[in-house]
Amino acid sequence: MPVTTPDEIRQRRVAVENAPDVARLAQRLSGFADELVNRPLYLPERKALLSKDGGVCQNDASRLSFDPLQPWQHRCPTCGLVHEGERHHRAWVWRYHLWLTERAIHLALLDGIGVKGGAGRRAADIVNEYARRYRDYPNVDNVLGPTRPFFSTYLESIWLIQLVIAASLLESTNAEIHVDAVKSVVEESASIIASFDEGWSNRQVWNSAALVAAGRWLDDRQLLMRGLNGPHGITSLLTNAVSPGGRWHEGENYHFFALRGFLLAAELLRPIDVNLYGGDPGDNRLTAMYTAPLQSVLPDLSIPARGDSPYGVSILQARFAELWEIGWARSGDLRLEGTLAAMYASNVPPGEDHGIAEIAELEQNREPQRQSRHELGWKALLWMRTDAPSTDTDWHEGSVLLDSTGPAILRSGSDRYVSLECKGTGIGHGHPDRQHLTVYWGYPWLMDFGTGSYVSESLHWYRSTLAHNAPGLAGVGQVGGEAWCSAFDQSDGWSWMQSVADGVIGPDTRVTRSVISGKDYLVDVLDVSAPADCITDLPIHPLGELEFFDGSVADAPPESLPHDGVGHESGFDLVEDVRFMGKAPSRIRAVAGQRTLDILLASRAGETCMLLRAPGPPDLALGDTGLKEFLLRRAAGSGKWVQVYAPAALELSSVETDGDRIHVTRVDGTVDTIVLGDARVRIEGATGRVELHGARSRPEPAPRREPIERPAIPCVLLDRPPNLADVFEVMPRGTVIELGEQHYRRSETEFPGYDNFRAKLAFGAHDTVLYVGIDVRKQDLVFRERDAPDPQLDNETADIHSDGVQFYAEVEGGGWRGFVAIPEQGGDTVRVEPVRGTLAERGQVAASWQPTAEGYSMLLRFDAGAPLVRGSRVMVQVVVNEMRLGRTRRAGQLALAGGGGWVYLRGDRESPGGAVVLEVT
Repeated sequence: MPVTTPDEIRQRRVAVENAPDVARLAQRLSGFADELVNRPLYLPERKALLSKDGGVCQNDASRLSFDPLQPWQHRCPTCGLVHEGERHHRAWVWRYHLWLTERAIHLALLDGIGVKGGAGRRAADIVNEYARRYRDYPNVDNVLGPTRPFFSTYLESIWLIQLVIAASLLESTNAEIHVDAVKSVVEESASIIASFDEGWSNRQVWNSAALVAAGRWLDDRQLLMRGLNGPHGITSLLTNAVSPGGRWHEGENYHFFALRGFLLAAELLRPIDVNLYGGDPGDNRLTAMYTAPLQSVLPDLSIPARGDSPYGVSILQARFAELWEIGWARSGDLRLEGTLAAMYASNVPPGEDHGIAEIAELEQNREPQRQSRHELGWKALLWMRTDAPSTDTDWHEGSVLLDSTGPAILRSGSDRYVSLECKGTGIGHGHPDRQHLTVYWGYPWLMDFGTGSYVSESLHWYRSTLAHNAPGLAGVGQVGGEAWCSAFDQSDGWSWMQSVADGVIGPDTRVTRSVISGKDYLVDVLDVSAPADCITDLPIHPLGELEFFDGSVADAPPESLPHDGVGHESGFDLVEDVRFMGKAPSRIRAVAGQRTLDILLASRAGETCMLLRAPGPPDLALGDTGLKEFLLRRAAGSGKWVQVYAPAALELSSVETDGDRIHVTRVDGTVDTIVLGDARVRIEGATGRVELHGARSRPEPAPRREPIERPAIPCVLLDRPPNLADVFEVMPRGTVIELGEQHYRRSETEFPGYDNFRAKLAFGAHDTVLYVGIDVRKQDLVFRERDAPDPQLDNETADIHSDGVQFYAEVEGGGWRGFVAIPEQGGDTVRVEPVRGTLAERGQVAASWQPTAEGYSMLLRFDAGAPLVRGSRVMVQVVVNEMRLGRTRRAGQLALAGGGGWVYLRGDRESPGGAVVLEVT
């Protein structure tokens, strides 16, 4: 048995008889098992489908609730509307597959430990039916990696692990499973998973764990060792993607998902004496992964929504309690014991038992409720300790600087939490959020909104600097650079942290953000050093209703909100209702119920302030909560912004600046003066003087990759405009570029062969126009028609799922522009649409096409806006899409730049960083 031993099974039998918590859990799961044993077994006919509208409420965009016993009716948790239809069913399918294989484990385990005799027969039915039906699900039309039942490989990895665990438990009890048929499916599924390596992604933890599971059960040492010690195997991921302090590099949400994969990998390896919890106690990264998130949890026990994390997720959920139960069982860490005791004794009321609908490996984010040991799942039934956690251990953290991932956190009392993204999560699922400020003071006033749905257009808003309380280049957001914590100190009731960021708003810039936390207020200072023509934005997103105490408001002039589209996710294209304030208001009050927070602002010379409206934080079902008003401070060159945060009851009067001195005045006339120096701060007030230091040296920067010098591709200067028929004839020999296998981005199927899909390109210039000749060899052309309904698959244009061309260009810093060009049947017309998020406009590209004996040819005409002469340079990318009959999503691409690899998630957002250079000759 890959995840347990006969001795452990016997010990669990004893625990069921003698340990009350284990017995109650076993009986609860046994009661849910009746629902499966006494009803017909259902397996869906169709594979899962990820779409914009499937599984989403048409009223409020909330994710529909999962009911495993209702394949065709799906209720919205927000408005209660019941949805039906094929799209909602296929969105339900992927969760159902994970749920059903998990139920097979429940049934097999309950039978094996003697709680429910005969349950193993239904578990065997599930395993055998998957062995019979697995190959009926086509490995096509996937979103992220090859898979049969799902749309992404990592989901099949979870499913395969659970199938293997269930089958091995059944095999050990001599249940009637079709072992050879099941093992054949396990082999094929493992082969599919092994073909898709996701590098340092959290999803790769599950892919590698699945290979470990399959290798264990199949007794395939090569497969086992690939999952354990491969380039991105379990041990490599622990060493390279987890910090010595135990923090996963992609942020808290992905930390928990990766940790659950590591947990199962550890249990799969434990019976063969491979101990992932062993090693140097000072650098036991798996043990540290259980405790690391406790350092950053918010006072309301929710998880910070850093990067692509969902917003407002509480740890008071069964999946977290079960995770920490296993961590406590394996490590004995007192912080985990204290955490569990707090979760079980929380003053939050108990809630609904979601038992039969619970899915252990799926983030079903629910409202917080008091937890109970007998409301957990199969992992707790098999591995949790028989003794209950003691209530004598305090798990709460104080102020902390998390060097490995960047955030510095100041805590004061039980309800104040202030954090600063000193480094930012710039890799994986990270956002351009360096120096983002979070303020929780009895209420979440300034927060990171995380991310909602990956298939919603709001995704691009949440991934912007503008959606954060962080500085950015006006109209663009952060453009790169490095940041670090330069000071962190506490003394006499005061504490502070300081972050320095170089280059985040452009070359030769530095932003220093200092946050000073006093007994009753916070001071937030941004000192910007930048060239005079560099314009900086500082968004401030207070939650609650906003009241402004002074300053007139008018509609903003159009030129006040520039947006150049660089990076495709600046956020400015989703802003609405721009209003102009002129100067900064001296005070903003945020009101949430009976709670209030005052924000005092010191005006900066030459600044402009605007009120904007954009999406607020998503709800727990990833639904839209409507537009939220926020303040945007904007100024050019060097200068200082100051904000003071305090409960309204404190009645602060004003904040003023005088060089490096900041004066905070109360209504009674008393003044505190904060003096900022080089990595130090001095506070002078009526109660005395406090100095804070805590200077920290700049860490060694990560080794920089030298840019790859690509030779410029020649672009012929023409003496006349070319025609579609002669474009390749007027180009000199040697300037025509052939696109073949080395340029191919594949999906589930490999390159179809040089004779079946290839293209050649030619570039020429005349006057202000860049001409691109494209000749494609491909049979069975599939062109998406102009009036075809939108398949609602992704947050890009539907025309990417068609034979056709994507073209991108930037002329001498004029901004990145993208276009999708689709030939239309019955003439030479080409439908050209601008790519959203770039500077492309209708009319900048015209095109014509014609069918050929081997496929089609196209001539694109891009107006560069200025004459192209010898020596002119243009950044370009050309992508030829491949669609096949019977498919929903495109099969592959030929890419001039950045070819090779996989087509998944490429969308229509090609990056200017991967373009090639054309030089007019």
